[in-house]
Amino acid sequence: MTEFEVPVPEFSRPIQVTELAGQRVFDLKADAEERAKLATRFGLDALDRFVARVVVRPVAGNVTVDLSAHFEADVVQTCVVTLEPVRSTIAGDFEAIFSSTVHLEEEGDSVDIDPEAPEPPEPIVDGKIDLGEVVAERLGLEIDPFPRAPGAEFKGFTVGADAQERPVERRNPFAALAKLRPGKN
Repeated sequence: MTEFEVPVPEFSRPIQVTELAGQRVFDLKADAEERAKLATRFGLDALDRFVARVVVRPVAGNVTVDLSAHFEADVVQTCVVTLEPVRSTIAGDFEAIFSSTVHLEEEGDSVDIDPEAPEPPEPIVDGKIDLGEVVAERLGLEIDPFPRAPGAEFKGFTVGADAQERPVERRNPFAALAKLRPGKN
């Protein structure tokens, strides 16, 4: 087994689960340096604003923690058609469960996934949950992978039921060379 260094999250807000005494609300806000690092991580031109409100509720003597969150982010991406900057606001709500009884899988362990089963709890690692990283991961899932500027279209390319096949004009690559031969002008 090779050892590796665990990367430090760009937007880290760890909480100690054992110190929770009832429901707590955390208001998170990324500073300019954190936003720049997150923009790099997610391939954004810029992340102008990133805020979240996270509600944490310990359950069963802090062995399990229920988390619900709302986040908002103002992002700038490059349009995949025009290459112009595209500004948008991403907002999301999510819930997650964390448990200290869940253990990280070892390399080589097989995992059975049942798509009908509810989401399994996330592990509480070293008695902590990093709220910033949890929210940043959810932001990453919500980012449009193919942003388009308003009205941007691929000219001459359509998809879907209305798309019609056009005959492809085939060119002989040697036709231009044949014109260069002496006596063929």
